[in-house]
Amino acid sequence: MPAETIIVHKGHGLPYSKGLMAQAISATGLSPGRAFELARVIEERLDGGSIRTADLHALAEEVLRTEQDDLTARRYASWRRLDRLERPQAEALTAAFGLSEAEGATRFTIGAATLALLAAASEEQPLLLLVDDAHWLDRASADALAFAVRRLHVDSVAALFAMRPGEGRPFSGSGLTNELVPLMTVGGRAV
Repeated sequence: MPAETIIVHKGHGLPYSKGLMAQAISATGLSPGRAFELARVIEERLDGGSIRTADLHALAEEVLRTEQDDLTARRYASWRRLDRLERPQAEALTAAFGLSEAEGATRFTIGAATLALLAAASEEQPLLLLVDDAHWLDRASADALAFAVRRLHVDSVAALFAMRPGEGRPFSGSGLTNELVPLMTVGGRAV
């Protein structure tokens, strides 16, 4: 086992924890046992001493890509974006996703967190938010997405919600344009 590794985050040093890393990895959908195995592989690749948080996350993504698959590495990177949110927003989203028992999340907090997460993701590259069968969205999810999309004017995010004609209208009264365009008559490049 390598010497204790200190993770340098915002000027503070914290020891590496396989348990915390396994918990972060399990947010990708892997079983806790598999997540712990991968956290152990990450620990083995650490040389001891200190490592910046960004470098630790890059190492984790590399291990997930080589030891698991590319999709898991991308999921990890997506969940890591929650670090960019203010604590109440991150807690609201993890509670909304059923990943924590955090209480006190309001529609406003969840909507603002959704907006911040989409804006953060669009800083890296333009983002297309595509929701197929949007008529099946629950009210809370539709409200959070509508809140975010109405406010994404300066970010490089485009949103497309596909719904079947005659099905429910999850965005009614949300201020979003409910323009129905039959996709069979629109060329793929136009969409």
